[in-house]
Amino acid sequence: MSFEYEIHLDNKDSLEIIKSWLKASPYYVSFEDDNNINLRDYTLNHSWSYDIRFHSNGSNIIFMVINNFSKNLFITIRDSLMGYNYQIIDDDEEVSLEYIFRSCLN
Repeated sequence: MSFEYEIHLDNKDSLEIIKSWLKASPYYVSFEDDNNINLRDYTLNHSWSYDIRFHSNGSNIIFMVINNFSKNLFITIRDSLMGYNYQIIDDDEEVSLEYIFRSCLN
């Protein structure tokens, strides 16, 4: 089961910088012919090819699909968004990154 969220950025210029930050992460995994940004925490024991997938349609919205949660992935995403104005939307309701990752932050 995956969880889907939208990250709304205040401007389109922030998108490329955030994407670059995520790609520089040690958790970044690349797949052939895949335009998504995929993160995988190999300390998690599972057979998924990625834990979190990010996709953008070129606007100021990043679509985020989460299969598995970890504190390492939380820190990576938190750090990539730091300094930018953004809102995370879940079913038309704003949620925090801490709320999304609450299961692994205790």
